[in-house]
Amino acid sequence: MTENPLLGDDALISASTARKLAGDVSAMTLWRWQQAGVIPAPIQIRRRNYWSRDRFLGALARAAKTPM
Repeated sequence: MTENPLLGDDALISASTARKLAGDVSAMTLWRWQQAGVIPAPIQIRRRNYWSRDRFLGALARAAKTPM
């Protein structure tokens, strides 16, 4: 039986889900964080942005630990 990659640990999340996970930030904030290297670049599928859930949450955790 093959596992569904969308339900595994490395599931892809949409931009709206990523914004909610990051604390209800705006799309512009996600773009700025990506430009600053805070979060990884998104994967584009049919002109929509998706992130690996684990990589995205890991980047947020690292950013939260980094002193300003």
